[in-house]
Amino acid sequence: MAYFQKLRLTVVREKGNYLNIPTQLNSPAIGVEWCKSFFPEMFLGIEEQFVAFFLNTKNAYLNHEMISKGSLNASIVHPREVMKRALEYNAASIIVMHNHPSGVCNPSNEDNHMTDNLKKACALLQIQLIDHIIVGLDDSYYSFKEQNLL
Repeated sequence: MAYFQKLRLTVVREKGNYLNIPTQLNSPAIGVEWCKSFFPEMFLGIEEQFVAFFLNTKNAYLNHEMISKGSLNASIVHPREVMKRALEYNAASIIVMHNHPSGVCNPSNEDNHMTDNLKKACALLQIQLIDHIIVGLDDSYYSFKEQNLL
């Protein structure tokens, strides 16, 4: 029985499909897996998109939303939009992700600035910003948490 508890998955209904996803976020790789399950178009390199995953006190999945779609190289995101949704879902923590259609995952100055602003907004509302992950076209990603920037 303990074996099955370790491998427990959550079945989530999304757009008529049932997806098996890990229930708890404990690494950036799981965040990328969630992103691939819910937002596969982010890995096509068509346009920049910004998404958020809302988590409970145990970092378990509550909900997700596309916050912004942009152009080939920009997506306008204001922390207010992310925090509004976090409050709606009664989230204790969040993880945000966006893609770089170029495939290069290194953060831009705008990415760093937006992450700092989002971190301040989260602190003010006592919601933990777990990570900001930038994904490329393949399995590559850049985690602000792994780089000790969060």
